[in-house]
Amino acid sequence: MIRGPRSFITEEEKPMDLKHLWALILRRIFVVLLGITAALPAGAQTIPSALPTSSNPATGLWIKMHPSSFAGTSKSAFEQCYRDAVLEKADPLTLEKCQEFQVMLERGLCESVMVPDGVVHDFMNGRTNGQSKVTRNVEKQIGRHDRALLCNLGDGVYGYWYTGIRGQSCNNVAFTFVVPPAPPPPPEVQTEKKCRFVKRAVKEIPSTFVHVQDFNSCGCYIPGVTVVVPGGTQTNSSLVCE
Repeated sequence: MIRGPRSFITEEEKPMDLKHLWALILRRIFVVLLGITAALPAGAQTIPSALPTSSNPATGLWIKMHPSSFAGTSKSAFEQCYRDAVLEKADPLTLEKCQEFQVMLERGLCESVMVPDGVVHDFMNGRTNGQSKVTRNVEKQIGRHDRALLCNLGDGVYGYWYTGIRGQSCNNVAFTFVVPPAPPPPPEVQTEKKCRFVKRAVKEIPSTFVHVQDFNSCGCYIPGVTVVVPGGTQTNSSLVCE
């Protein structure tokens, strides 16, 4: 008698129970998330809920980032800042702030952030056909969060340097001006009031004559008499404070 091949099922082919299936799925999700986190640049995992945005309204959109438009050096960041600073004298961006911007970048004093869409920049550096240009009042609308070094230069001036991700960052520099809130009014000085009583005349009272009739008292006769009641000025007083 010829027997056919023996049918068997290996351990790997046995159906998984629900517990083992979920354990496998969760383990694979964990591995994927771990790889994504490791791929992010150091210090850029935190996305602040609110970043400085211009007090001025946007007049245009920044919709595309060209990788490595500028060199990723503090010198290039300073040169971009200098081009912005000399455009106008009225804005708060000065040559001194550009120098401070470069020093802060070189000393690691700027914050690494992930910039969401919606942030408005007063100055945005870029390149067109290889030529440097400066765009005013643009709103970031690239469709993602982009890494930048954010430097607080004081007086409501914030510098953004979009750098740090190879093949994505443009190394462009942007500046945002935030008008600081008006200081509260000084408290009212309470001056000490001086008070005094002031007499006020009410009316003049004329002199009057009063006559007392004759009368008898205890067997004695007392003759009548007429007396004069002198008049005068009736006054009152009131409290006056100055």
